[in-house]
Amino acid sequence: MARADDRIDELYQLPLDEFTPARNALAKELGDGGIKKLEKPNVAAWAVNQLYWRERKLYDEVIKTAEQLRTAYKQMLAGKPADVRRSRCFTTRRCAAPRTRSGACSRSPATRAPTR
Repeated sequence: MARADDRIDELYQLPLDEFTPARNALAKELGDGGIKKLEKPNVAAWAVNQLYWRERKLYDEVIKTAEQLRTAYKQMLAGKPADVRRSRCFTTRRCAAPRTRSGACSRSPATRAPTR
């Protein structure tokens, strides 16, 4: 049997609507009431989890770019020159059009870029 931590990781890889029944079943199977206290992730957290587990390279790029943006904004707030536009442009191009593993644009409402 897989370790409890591995089984919990598997919970967060499931489709969002399967999380609660799978969590409850796991808690019952392992006899661990603490597992039942795990909260269902909100949609944003679930989306980040999916990116982490299914598109790790893209996840790593997003995190790296977020760190670069954070650094650039801190420099700007300190009155130092910073090129925020370059990082924002990369982030927008890379993240605004999520792709499936095949490279096709996703049409899923859960992964589509928000509209204004």
